[in-house]
Order: sequence, then structure tokens, then C-alpha cells
Amino acid sequence: MNGKMFFSDISKMDDIGLRSLAQSNGTKSHCAVPIYDKQGHLVSILCLDWVWSEIPKEFLKKDGSFTQDFIEEFSKDADTLDTYL
Repeated sequence: MNGKMFFSDISKMDDIGLRSLAQSNGTKSHCAVPIYDKQGHLVSILCLDWVWSEIPKEFLKKDGSFTQDFIEEFSKDADTLDTYL
């Protein structure tokens, strides 16, 4: 999952079950990063979906995929949540 759950176009998601579920809820784009506790156990997954609005252009490369800067920033922000665990 680490670094692999960034889909600017949900139709490109390989997992048909997850893709179908996301599309049935109106999701157009999806990002998810794992959150681990201090012992390294997966305790949560932080997701960000675009349903009603377009992805801001500054988050996308010319080919339509997410920029590395966005991926790193989203992942870094998720890492700050471990202080609440």
C-alpha cells in the first residue's frame, strides 16, 4: 500500500472490488496512506477522495498522475497523526 494508493483516475485502479465500491460512491480520485502505531502495527488508513470537485492542478503532473511532492506531503501529514495514538 505504501506509495501505491494514489489514483487520480479511479478507473485505473487494478482491484476491481475496490474500484467498484469507490465508483458506486461517486469517487473520481482516491489517495490512501497507512498509519502505524509506535510498535509498527497498522492501526488506520487515511483516505482522501475527490467526489464533487476536480483535483487542484498543482497536485497533478502533465500525464494526470499525482506529483511526487503531493504524495510526499500527504504521507508526511499522515505521519503526524501517530502522536494521537
